[in-house]
Parts: sequence; C-alpha cells; structure tokens
Amino acid sequence: MRWTACIVGAVLCALGATARIAQADRVIMTDGTVHQGLIVVETDAAIVLDTMVNGERTKITIDPYDVKNVERKPLPRGFFGADDPAPAQAPQSAPTNAKDTNKDSTRPQRTPANNRSTNRPKGITDGTYAVIPIEGVFGEDISPVGVREALELAKRRSIRHIVFDIDSPGGYTWAADRIVEVLAEFDEDFDYHAHIRNAFSASIWVVFSCDTITMAPGSSVGAAVTFAQTETGVEAVDAKFTSARISTLRNLAKAKGHADALIAPMMDMPAQLYAWRDADGQPVVSNDPPSGNPIGLRHLDNESQVLTLTVDDAIDIGLATQVQGGHRALGEQLAIDGWNHLPNLCERPMAQRGKELRKLVDTVDQGLPKLRELIEKAVAEHPSNVQVTYYTESGLLTPGSQQKWRDQTDIALRAWNDVFEAFRGLDLLTSQFEKVGGIERFPRQELQEIGVRVDEEIRNLRANRMRTHY
Repeated sequence: MRWTACIVGAVLCALGATARIAQADRVIMTDGTVHQGLIVVETDAAIVLDTMVNGERTKITIDPYDVKNVERKPLPRGFFGADDPAPAQAPQSAPTNAKDTNKDSTRPQRTPANNRSTNRPKGITDGTYAVIPIEGVFGEDISPVGVREALELAKRRSIRHIVFDIDSPGGYTWAADRIVEVLAEFDEDFDYHAHIRNAFSASIWVVFSCDTITMAPGSSVGAAVTFAQTETGVEAVDAKFTSARISTLRNLAKAKGHADALIAPMMDMPAQLYAWRDADGQPVVSNDPPSGNPIGLRHLDNESQVLTLTVDDAIDIGLATQVQGGHRALGEQLAIDGWNHLPNLCERPMAQRGKELRKLVDTVDQGLPKLRELIEKAVAEHPSNVQVTYYTESGLLTPGSQQKWRDQTDIALRAWNDVFEAFRGLDLLTSQFEKVGGIERFPRQELQEIGVRVDEEIRNLRANRMRTHY
C-alpha cells in the first residue's frame, strides 16, 4: 500500500493545491462492500477513509481485519462535489527493466505487481517481519483460513518476512495440506522462516515449507506418522497413503533447499537415516548406508522408530540453527538488517479463527455423544418394546393394549423429536465450520446418516400410531 502517496494526496486536497495527485482508494471488504475515497490514515488498528456518505463529505473508520483488498485508481471527476476540479492521473509505474537493488538472488524474481521495496507504508522496511503463531492442534486450534487472512494482511502492508512461531503436537493432515497450499499461493510475496519451539507430526508440513529453519534451545522436530480414525480408535494408514505423503513432502523440502532424505524416516517407521561428513566437512544425510567408513558416521534412525530430531541433531546435519531469544533474535542469526516486528498484524486473525474453530470443535465433541445417547433412548422407547395383549384368533389388540400402543408411540415420538432438535443444533454449525476453514473436522457424514434415520423413525411411528393388530 502507498501510504505516503495517500497522505500527501489528502493534504494537497485540503490545501486546495492546483496540481494534485488524486489517487482513489477502493477499500473492498470481506463481505463484498466497497468504499471509495482517499485513505488519510492507515495503521494496524484502523483505516480512515475520506469519502462521501449520502452526499456529505466525511471520514469513516474501517477495521483493517475486515478489509479484503485495497485498489488504487484515479479519483472520478467531481467525486467530492461539483467544485472539485478534475484530478491528475496517477503516477506511472517505473519501467519494468528498472534495476531492482532489493532483489533477493536466492528466490524467484518478484513480479512488478508484488514488488515489496517500493510504495511501502511508513515504517515498513526490508527487515520488517510479521509473526504467524502455529500453536495447538492443526484443524482444531490452527485454522487454514486464519493463515490465509494473516498473509493477506501482511501482503497489504508490504511485509517481506513471515516468521512461523511453531509449538504444536501436530493434528489433522487435511489442515496441514490446506495451509501448505496457502503458503505456496503466497510464496512469491514473502520469505518464510520457521522458528521451532516444538514441531511434531503435521507441523512438519509448515516447517519444510519455509526458506529458513531455526530452533529454540531444547526443541525437537519430527515424528510425523499419519493415523486414521476408525471405529475402534486410530491406526496407522496404509503404505500406499504414506508413500504418497512422503513424496509430496520430499518435493516440498527439496524445493526449499532442505534435505529431503529426512522426510521418510519422520513419517515411516521402516525408513532409516544415516548422517556423516564429506571430505570438506559438510553434513550429508541419506536413507541408505554409505560405502566405506566416512567421517562422523551416525545411524540416526532405525526400523523400530520414527525420526525425531533434537536441536543438536538438527544443527549437526545442517537442517537448522539454534536461536535464543525467540523470533526477535532471528534477524542477527539470518543477517537481516533492520529486523523489526510489526506486532499483532498476523497474530490477530490466527487467534480469532483459532478460537472460533476450537469453540465449534468443542461444541461438536460434546454434542455428538449426547446425540448418540438420545438415539439410544429413543430406540428403547419404541412401542414394540412394551408388553401388549391380543386375541389369538384375530390378532386384534385388546382395547387397553391399543391405547397402550398409542401412548407409547407418543412417548417414542417425543424422544425422536428430542433427537431431531439435538441433530438440528449440530447440523446448523456446517456453515460456521466452512467459514473458519474446518469443515473436514465436522462430522458431516454421520450427521447426514442420523438425519435420514430420524426422518424414517418419525414417519414410521406416525404411520403405525393407530395400529390395531399385533
């Protein structure tokens, strides 16, 4: 965003200068609403837009968190009234062959639209970074939507560096997969840095998506065996599924310059890992044992365990470096000048979406067992479970038993209505799970089956309520 240009344009308007750069700002909200005018203030807390409301010139305050995008276009003639002279055209972009002194030769060249060294907001430099906390369980506390919203905010602020502060036991691989897809989508816009406090299981998806990896003292990374939920609990997925996962993550690690030989031992127990030093003293890792007896040969992982690397192991094999002092100390370690944190920019959407997802997960995890209990109760109340008498020759129920059947049917109907209300309460959460990016965590199939069963049970009970024969 070109904050300086926005503020200068607003000041010139206020002074009534003859030659003005009136650059319009179209603020597009997440709900689709569009506001047009001139941004005069833009901070982490608020965007102030000079605009027209009901024919009156006024300033409105917008929460940046609710903003999807900001577009720059020439302000229409007479936007602020008939006396407002025609604005000058927006300044032309620099030639595409201009020398980019801020180009990072180790990363793909940025397209002109994503050039982060020009038109930055005030106070944003090449060393400015934002933090995305990866804390808790993927798919329960960590939302893919939260990651996307965080990166969108950082992109609008022309942030260059994103630090993923990772402290997670892992979680659902669908959430990790979607987060990796989001990171790939924004890869041209940022340099990603993983700072590990602990990164297990699904966490390694994010770790190996990053350009640099640092670890806190006492931290560990690895142990990423994939499990599937079954009726009797959890069990490791089959070899074919594991192989596909390993292939995907190996490609991810290789693309970021990390040793892809680490992936299989972290995910598949039979895989092994050997480490040694080459003739130049550089670390080498392989899934196969080396020939001969190279310098410093170590068998880091055997067939009876999955690989978990301590910080010392990770340093020794060249995967990571150790950093004390958290993300604030990364700048010196990575030799980045002007390393400064823009606080709360990315932390806020991560916390909000994570809180929303966790609340929904808890609601379902508490509500689903209660729903199952109500179903058991409703089944037990079926009129066929009560004792009735009937005439043996005709099979006709006695008058007393006919009434007993009707009364018990009414009890069963009330029980199934209770099931329906509980089912409906959970089913209404579908859209909320979709909003926070956790629909895969929602027990959609089980609820669909319950919904069909409730409908059939109620329909059958009503059809047989006036039953007269045994």
